[in-house]
Amino acid sequence: MENFIAGLVSQLDNGVIDRRQFCEAVSVAAVVYAAGADAANAAPAQGFKPIAINHISYACGDYRKARDFYSSASVGTHIKGPVELIVSTYRRLGLGATPGMPDFNSASTELGQTLLNPPTVAGWSQGRAWITPGSLLARGNFARAMLLPDVIAFTDPNLGPYPSQLRAFSDRIRAGEDIATASKIADGADAADAQRSTMATANLLSAHEEFNTRYASLKGLEEAVRRVRPTLRRAAQFSLTTLVLEGGARSTTEAVDSLVARFLSVPLDSETHDAAVTFLEAELGTTDLDRAKTYLEEPLRLTAHLVMSTPQYQLA
Repeated sequence: MENFIAGLVSQLDNGVIDRRQFCEAVSVAAVVYAAGADAANAAPAQGFKPIAINHISYACGDYRKARDFYSSASVGTHIKGPVELIVSTYRRLGLGATPGMPDFNSASTELGQTLLNPPTVAGWSQGRAWITPGSLLARGNFARAMLLPDVIAFTDPNLGPYPSQLRAFSDRIRAGEDIATASKIADGADAADAQRSTMATANLLSAHEEFNTRYASLKGLEEAVRRVRPTLRRAAQFSLTTLVLEGGARSTTEAVDSLVARFLSVPLDSETHDAAVTFLEAELGTTDLDRAKTYLEEPLRLTAHLVMSTPQYQLA
């Protein structure tokens, strides 16, 4: 039995059989071995279906050397989840560390996946469930935030008050109002709906300073900001100009080819490819990259954003 399995592994490694054939052969061998040699001819007659045990696998020392991993049947068939998309973007840009801008947690949440907070105990749905018209736009916006970050408008989400009423409450406390008055105004408790009998007990009690959730939240946020090590908010450090020129590109067509090879696992269709080349030529005003070397970075980033906004970028 050991020699038989070893032979199958050798055939798999040498490309003689694929992974599915390997699993089928192992499942049949396991049934025959367990039932005895006399069951070899009886298994098909009993309606045994090897495909039903197709989850059998074997230990692969280095998946990068596995033929199935890079086979045409495997590449471009997996839809990347939000965290996969973000991390693969970091890697394709050649980053050595997680950038602080855009914020990782905010970006993944906007794309539909907050780590350690799945929607159900079953986790997140996979595959096509990640793709909707809204999520495609969000993925394109993430690509733009990576390539062309808005460093002026960016605010650290860790420093934002939660809940939002805490900002108004803090302003009123600093203006000299007492806690009870500031709480009523911040919560809208000075309006007519404050008298509704359905008001939560916590809101009713918040008028008393000895039980005030707003003030507790304010002091808690202040202490957190004071004590917790801040996240370095720095835009991703990379140069597409360097990556493209070091790859040997000298024309706009070669530059687009370089970006496609770097960011996509599957090729662009000819129409989209030609449109990207035309866009880059219009931005540069020339097809010669050497002539545009001094102002090449932003046009390359704009073109990369087009490439990363395509459906192909969602695949791995």
